[in-house]
Amino acid sequence: MFKHASTCLMAQKIRTRRGGLLAMTPSPIEQPAVPVEAGIREELVARIRREIAEGTYETNDKLAIALDRMIDDVA
Repeated sequence: MFKHASTCLMAQKIRTRRGGLLAMTPSPIEQPAVPVEAGIREELVARIRREIAEGTYETNDKLAIALDRMIDDVA
């Protein structure tokens, strides 16, 4: 598995089948639909951490939505 550093989020890496780097293109930063207040949303972070620890964060519905979005991006 390839692990990205936090600074790698600003660009897309396109790799060949043999693992070589073809290009590095900047990806646009999308603005959230609803403005988010500055700061960390502690309640949300705590809830997500708890769900991950319990094994209930990733659901079949969430995975299906992610797969549909990925297919839409490719198409």
